[in-house]
Amino acid sequence: MLSGTKIAIKDERGITALFVAFLILPLFYLLFVFSSDVGNYYYVRRNNQRILDSAVLFGEKYLPYAEAAHSAVESYLKSQSVDEGSQIRVTATADGVTAEYLTHMPLTFAGLLGVEQQIPIYVKSSSFSTPLDVFLFVDTSSYMSPDLFNGQSWSENYSTQEDAMISSVFADYRYGVDDQIALPDLQVAAEQCQNPVFRQHKLAAIQTYEYLQGFGMNRLGLRFYPVSATEPDVRTLSYSTGSSSLELRRGDGQHIRNFDCQLLGQREEALTNDFDERRFVPPGVRVDIGSPEDEDALSMREVIWYQAARHQNVETDALLVSDIQTLSDTVAVKLLAEKDTLTKRGSLTAKAPKVAFIFAGDVPWSNGMRMIDSSGNVRASVRQEVVAALTTLKTHAVNANGSLSVFYILHAHRGNSSVLSSSGSTDDNVELALGITALQGVFAEVNALQVEGADDKEGDLELKLIASSDPSILVSDTAAYLGQIKKKALLSESASTGANSLTAGGGS
Repeated sequence: MLSGTKIAIKDERGITALFVAFLILPLFYLLFVFSSDVGNYYYVRRNNQRILDSAVLFGEKYLPYAEAAHSAVESYLKSQSVDEGSQIRVTATADGVTAEYLTHMPLTFAGLLGVEQQIPIYVKSSSFSTPLDVFLFVDTSSYMSPDLFNGQSWSENYSTQEDAMISSVFADYRYGVDDQIALPDLQVAAEQCQNPVFRQHKLAAIQTYEYLQGFGMNRLGLRFYPVSATEPDVRTLSYSTGSSSLELRRGDGQHIRNFDCQLLGQREEALTNDFDERRFVPPGVRVDIGSPEDEDALSMREVIWYQAARHQNVETDALLVSDIQTLSDTVAVKLLAEKDTLTKRGSLTAKAPKVAFIFAGDVPWSNGMRMIDSSGNVRASVRQEVVAALTTLKTHAVNANGSLSVFYILHAHRGNSSVLSSSGSTDDNVELALGITALQGVFAEVNALQVEGADDKEGDLELKLIASSDPSILVSDTAAYLGQIKKKALLSESASTGANSLTAGGGS
């Protein structure tokens, strides 16, 4: 009896072993393969999403140039060894980049069942830059050109043809009581429109303006200074899409009119087709030969290019230079008083960052006095007024709950030095270097200042000084800092909903 029981137990153990070997173990194996497929699916999807997110953020750096952004995304994906059999679609506009990525993963579990099955993995990523409210202030003070009445030419030698062209514009020019006084040097008169310094200064402003204009959802404004508060803006703060008719205005206290600068461009257009030799025609612009008063179709590039230096006030003979209090008040009025929600511009944030670009030709002035004297010493009274003006601006920003960034872009040149070398170089301009250091100290002081009541509000002011004698450096540094302000919004999507449309639409 005991022997029979032992045999039964052995039989049961054998059956159990066979059950485990032929049923449980394969089932566990299938579950393992299935879970591996699931884990692999989520791993591949996360990895594809990471690559795509990085690609669109890389492409976003090239905005507002849509074609360059499109190429940058594709190049980045190739560098990450994205499967050539995958389907990719890239869409780029001036304000954002979107990329879609569809690939297929074979299922090992299905293969074990004798079925060749692949599952689609679709990911999508979009990057958008935040629209800005930007106002550009371009310095056209007297120090942007040689002294109209006692100065010497800043330019290289003029050709005989150019001298004749300049003479045709200014030979009959008169000023003073009853317009009896002729201009002493016609070349210097022409350099109130264009000279090596003023030309590069304007070009830096043009390049920055056109870069910002490329973003369709930015709002842009532009104003020259020094002018009276009643003089209208060249462009009021408005969307950068489309174009509008612009006009040249004489400007307060100008001896040489903006129309004279336009006339020089028209005469030069008729004189030569050699773009490399032109001084007075805006770069990249074909000028219509017509009346200088016919300004209806001027581009912003032309309006900036044809600005004449405001040499001195016609009525008072006082030099026309920037005034920091007037300038800071104008920044507050033009930017902080403007109310506009970003939701209607397609942004995820509620308020537009406010940015002022001041293309300055010198350190700040106040009440006709420069912040530094001819020896590089800081005038304490002027420094105090500069600090007071910027502190008031910061208070306005805090009370308006607005984020305001002010870039003081200082073009170091021969006109903003009281002590020049014989060649007019600014390399040994210790005076200006001391002024730049002093201004950096002012900006640091105001940036660190705590405005009363600021703890309960989101508004703030950030001052940034960019100074160089090379305008190309000014432009590149400005664009770099601007990239830090333009916050990026990244939207990621991993789903199967877009797979069908990508398959139907094809690749990029």
